[in-house]
Amino acid sequence: MSRKSFGLQAFLISPIVVVCSGTFAFGQAATSQNPSVPWAQISQVASDFVNRESPPNIFPFQVSGGHGTKQVFIHYFPFWVLSFDNKPTNIDYWSQNYDSETGSQAQYAKQGGFYRERPITPPPWDSPYWQQRNLAIDIFRAKKIGADGFFIDLPGIEGRAWDIAVSLCDVAAHVAPGFKIAVEPGMAGLKATIDPPHLAEALLTLNQCPAAYHLPDGSLLVAPFATELKPPDFWTQVSELTAAKGVKIALLPVFLNPAKSAQSFRQISVGVSYWGDGDATTVKGEPEQALLRSLSSMYPLLMEPVRPQDVRPKSSIFWEAQNTTLYRTMWQVAIKSNAQYVQPITWNDLSEGTELEPSSATQYLFYDLSAYYIDWYKSGVPPKVISDAIYYSSRNQIIELGKAPKPDQQPMRLLGKTPVNNNIEMLAFLTAPSMLQISIGDKTYKSEAKPGMAVFSVPASFGQPKFAILRSGKVVASVAAHYVISPNPGRENPIYYGGSSNRSVVDLSNAQSK
Repeated sequence: MSRKSFGLQAFLISPIVVVCSGTFAFGQAATSQNPSVPWAQISQVASDFVNRESPPNIFPFQVSGGHGTKQVFIHYFPFWVLSFDNKPTNIDYWSQNYDSETGSQAQYAKQGGFYRERPITPPPWDSPYWQQRNLAIDIFRAKKIGADGFFIDLPGIEGRAWDIAVSLCDVAAHVAPGFKIAVEPGMAGLKATIDPPHLAEALLTLNQCPAAYHLPDGSLLVAPFATELKPPDFWTQVSELTAAKGVKIALLPVFLNPAKSAQSFRQISVGVSYWGDGDATTVKGEPEQALLRSLSSMYPLLMEPVRPQDVRPKSSIFWEAQNTTLYRTMWQVAIKSNAQYVQPITWNDLSEGTELEPSSATQYLFYDLSAYYIDWYKSGVPPKVISDAIYYSSRNQIIELGKAPKPDQQPMRLLGKTPVNNNIEMLAFLTAPSMLQISIGDKTYKSEAKPGMAVFSVPASFGQPKFAILRSGKVVASVAAHYVISPNPGRENPIYYGGSSNRSVVDLSNAQSK
């Protein structure tokens, strides 16, 4: 196996893209022999895009910028890039395949398609460096909400995922030197094929990237997903092999089953983390708190997971997140636990509906909320509300378990302890006491609220949800949902849609989720 290395000019993505047999693949990565990559221009174009998208004061709360030693690294899945082919969103690979019941993903027609939404993608770039620009947009978007870096998932150590992972690190080093890339080998994909020498070789290569994240003692932080799929002696061998080349690694396991595995990895790990749950009831329960206390007593360093929701159309399963309840609860757990790290799960895994990045259904809902909670986590106090704003969420249909919209479609299965929740939620940021109002169909609901962040939830019904903040009888903020809760949806879709009063809806035309 050959391994690209980082030189002074570093690793480049080839501007050539190949799409064949319904499968997208980046072209073979170029070596670092081309010194003419216009990094300053790439940085300027990407930062301008993000600044136009999220101008100053876009958030209704004051972001302090964070301080102290707490850090946030968002899980990044390298397969799901912003664009596969640099085409307009209504005809690109996303809309014609992943967010479709036809095309290369036609085998998922019974599930209603592989995905239910797609990322908010920039228009096509007239540049051979469009891929670097899009990776830079990912980086600047994450920086905007206070993230310190990405945990790059490595489902493989060669091929497209590897090329993108290495390229993401290279782009970060050139356009945002303070933004770091930490390593998260994906053992679910690697377990059957990887051995210690090859994984050690991959880690040594990534260690050469100037943006690679190291602990204060200089060790390379490695946080494998599903660490327990390989025994402790496997990781000991990896560590010994990298140490023989002068690179110390610090293992921070991300367990699928921490209660079962945490004890056996104590002696070889600097800390601990786990994947967490997508069920709102579970994350609020005492067993979860007991697990957290146990892990904190065993390990000196803790990384807490947070996720917005978990919906997997490809597998016809989902967990009930209760609108934004799951996300808000997991952030509260992370803040109260005093964890040194938080890993939001994920930045861009649309195949599981866990993405924070701006997307067609959720718009900027979880993206903006992440800015609020990241600042709270780092500073220790809730950000000050500086303007009145509404964030809303609901599904675009009423979910009835075991019933798919079409006879030939496979119904989604609910996992976890929480019953299906068909509610409309209004999350309001308030500068003063207010009346919150939700209207749907011929019904109007009202609730009094105090200053700060207030939550108001009502039963969903068919129609377009509308929201308002009233003060002294006057409307100070209002917004209508960018979708209708339909009695006749084309496919079953448990994903929570979202939006806000302080942002315009991004319409991706017929690439938008149904």
